[in-house]
Amino acid sequence: MVDLGPALTGGAFLSAQPLKWIIVISETDIWRIARQLVSDYGTDAPSRAASEAEAALAKGDVGDIEAWKQIIAATRQVLHARSRRPKS
Repeated sequence: MVDLGPALTGGAFLSAQPLKWIIVISETDIWRIARQLVSDYGTDAPSRAASEAEAALAKGDVGDIEAWKQIIAATRQVLHARSRRPKS
């Protein structure tokens, strides 16, 4: 499991479910995590992030699910941008 670590310090809000916290992750942290996943896993980065989202879903962690959805989208964008870069 990927540790979001300091990325989860952006803020927290109570969800509609009792005693559940929704963590608000910053846009900067989403992109930092996405770039790190692409660096670590290459084209498998979106799948790795999806696995994390599935783990959050299994735990019922709404905040993490939303964060991982955003990270999945960001990993795809990072990979797309890298694929369009001229080879040196």
